[in-house]
Amino acid sequence: MMVLWAGAMLLAGAGAMAAPVATVAGGVGLAELVHIEAGWLPREDLAVELHAGTVVFNVLVGPAVTWTALGEPRGHQMLLTGALRVNPLVSPFTLKSGGESLAATGETYLGYGFVGERGLLLRARAGVLMYGDGGFAAGPNVGLMAGYAFGS
Repeated sequence: MMVLWAGAMLLAGAGAMAAPVATVAGGVGLAELVHIEAGWLPREDLAVELHAGTVVFNVLVGPAVTWTALGEPRGHQMLLTGALRVNPLVSPFTLKSGGESLAATGETYLGYGFVGERGLLLRARAGVLMYGDGGFAAGPNVGLMAGYAFGS
């Protein structure tokens, strides 16, 4: 009986649309003035991403992981993100910042996401940039992004 019900649901197309398999987005914020990212979703609640952006006058690039803590693959979501980025213009990938030169950062974010049925991707996030500058230092980072989620 259960097999017949499941087969009928598949044939009728019932249920939510397929989860996205990749994302691209760009946006603005403060202290990160410009941000771009691209991600791949090995699971519908987990994205492995590459983030790039400019924090004031420093270019930062690196990997990130975003977990959909609450919500559906398409619809409203609560997101948790962690990222590690370096400044490729600081030689040779220095970890310790100095003065106005930001070298490497560890980042954590809590955010809201929306993925529409046709692929519209919207994100708003707030978090902390952590870095070494003669000791531990941290600062806020907020951002708004728009992009596209590619379906399966």
